[in-house]
Amino acid sequence: MKTPLTIVTTFVLLLMSPIADMRAQTAGQENDSTAVAFSVTPSFVTTAVAPPVRTVEERVSRAVSVWERQISLSQSQRESIAARAAVFVAERESLKADTAVAFSEKVRLISAAHDRYLADVRALLTAGQRSALEAKKAEQAALQAEKTAGRKEGTL
Repeated sequence: MKTPLTIVTTFVLLLMSPIADMRAQTAGQENDSTAVAFSVTPSFVTTAVAPPVRTVEERVSRAVSVWERQISLSQSQRESIAARAAVFVAERESLKADTAVAFSEKVRLISAAHDRYLADVRALLTAGQRSALEAKKAEQAALQAEKTAGRKEGTL
């Protein structure tokens, strides 16, 4: 069992490790009058890391899998959805990168491109698949409404 002194000593050493690292780096400098700024953040504290950037292929694959989770698709439908998703992803990335377009206009254009993508995918589906998709969406909306009602009542 560790004693309180051991725990405190360990904690102080963790706090001091960045200081020791900084002193070791600056020890070889000739001018001792330079001010050295260093962090006293413990080495075990991590900073937020941006999520990895997905490639076009990863985004397309994810789009197809989202549709497959909702309804069953044939191989030709998967390929067609993948092609339409690739076009949408390319269009969206091009709009996001365009610096000449105002943000509100980008949002409107991306939304319009997404609406076209959804309409294209729905056109690929059979009547049975469209009805199954609508039933799934209605079920999800009902679950969300139930959650929202529960939060308002304070039961969740």
